[in-house]
Amino acid sequence: MKIIIVFATFKEAEYILKTYNPDYKNNANLINIVESEKINIDILITGIGIVNTTYKLTKYADNYNLILNAGIAGAFNKNIKLGEPVFVKNEILADFGVIDENSFKTAKELMFDENQYIENDSENISQSFEILKKCTGITVNSVSAKKEIINNWTKIYNPDIETMEGYAVAYIAKNEKIKSIQIRAISNYIGERNKEKWEVDLAIQNYSDIIINYVNSLIKDSVANNLNI
Repeated sequence: MKIIIVFATFKEAEYILKTYNPDYKNNANLINIVESEKINIDILITGIGIVNTTYKLTKYADNYNLILNAGIAGAFNKNIKLGEPVFVKNEILADFGVIDENSFKTAKELMFDENQYIENDSENISQSFEILKKCTGITVNSVSAKKEIINNWTKIYNPDIETMEGYAVAYIAKNEKIKSIQIRAISNYIGERNKEKWEVDLAIQNYSDIIINYVNSLIKDSVANNLNI
């Protein structure tokens, strides 16, 4: 089995990298953290945003059985606590559509792209992820900070969280027919730009703990010859 864990930045991957302590160069984008006869796990650092993620992941995706996208996210839904990890079941490319004088029409509404909404794999997922709250994420090219934009996305999509890469990973996985999972943790609430009120380190630690537990369970299962993603 070959798994690639996709992060936008080294900061988001640092806790896992410190745990497995792989030998890699500082400018490396693809880093191996587990390698054996039965299992191979790599970390890919794509850079922030849809374009960077699409370019970097497309180069490698075909080599893997599972893509695990992870990182921090902003939350619309304030029932989700700062630092809390979530399982992103649905992904939406939010700012794909047409802006006219009075409104924004989505690509799906205009019927020129049926792939604006994508569902990540959620059946037969690992016990490591079953406990997580399932949510809907939107992916945007620009972080939502203006009240008008926040209200617009809430009205149109009613999302729980926002990222700048989630849709890109889900889209590649869907089209390449590769199993895909997205795990995020909440660093901040949408619209809050005072970073003293953010919980970036807590979010990174919390989703990293879950992923490390998952990876270690795979290693254990591979030794017991009972491997299942």
